[in-house]
Amino acid sequence: KVYKEISFNYVDDIDPQEFMRAGIKGMLSKLDPYTVFIDEKNQDNIDLLTNGKYGGVGISIGVRNDKVTVLEILDGYAAQKQGLRIGDVITKIGESIVTPEKIDEISSLVKGEPGTSVQIKVLRSNEPDTLIFNLIREEVIIKNLSFADFYPENSNNVYLKLTNFSRSASDEVRSALIQLKNKKEIKSIILDLRGNPGGLLDIAVDICNKFLKKD
Repeated sequence: KVYKEISFNYVDDIDPQEFMRAGIKGMLSKLDPYTVFIDEKNQDNIDLLTNGKYGGVGISIGVRNDKVTVLEILDGYAAQKQGLRIGDVITKIGESIVTPEKIDEISSLVKGEPGTSVQIKVLRSNEPDTLIFNLIREEVIIKNLSFADFYPENSNNVYLKLTNFSRSASDEVRSALIQLKNKKEIKSIILDLRGNPGGLLDIAVDICNKFLKKD
């Protein structure tokens, strides 16, 4: 009702979409920092959360020492094939100059429709000049469990490295535990969540349900 009253009766013209987004932003600011709004411009992020895949070049980026840096490179995708390395500092994507303040926008610049190209310029510590990589985006499939096995190998301890909470994460954990239980008895489990950026709340709860008693 407040939105409607202001939209119709405010003294100046109001952009309804911008006004609505401001309202959403205001509501979320009262919640925890992990509750975020993903709009239609970030469809790739929605695809990643729901399907565990997106169009991209196979890198994860973040801010390190006030520089936008390559933090992870996935095996078998364009970034690895062309020689990008962990620690490379990204300075430009296409025609857009990259700065830490724009970190939220950078991911959408790298991602895109499989088959399309993107140019990434980086600085490497032992190289005097900017390196240029022309990469073709592919369908990148993210596994939630990057490692699941007995460790040490001759022990009864299972080590699970869980890197995401996308739609298939709970099923991956369940399948891994069933397979390992068929090998031998499981006496303890290490669930490693380091570096896990989060994902779908209901999936995180579902995984908790596998290990914790009710209530």
